[in-house]
Amino acid sequence: MDKDVLEKALDYLKETQEFVIDQAPEVIIQILRYEKISCIFGLIFSCIGIFLLLSFAFYCIFFPKLDNNGYRDCISVMGCFIPFALITPLFVSAITLTDRLLKIYISPKYFLIDLLINKIR
Repeated sequence: MDKDVLEKALDYLKETQEFVIDQAPEVIIQILRYEKISCIFGLIFSCIGIFLLLSFAFYCIFFPKLDNNGYRDCISVMGCFIPFALITPLFVSAITLTDRLLKIYISPKYFLIDLLINKIR
């Protein structure tokens, strides 16, 4: 199956060789620019989400809402644990985006080859 995909891709590239040669540098620059901006926006939103969740968790920890018996209210208890569970995916996303951004800046050729391989699969 992989050979069929590669043969089809090679046939297509042979047919459009002139177009590819003329437009490739501009397209590569646009792809790298798009990926950089996408990673930067993703990092910004991940960091904002982590900050907001940590703020809410610390607010619930240090300023709990007490019920009539002097115990923490259900919202105060859940507000301590749920944000820490939601921070994990945001943190993993931030690490993944940082790795992707480093690949773009340090080795753009490797990044483009990796991106192409992932798109073909």
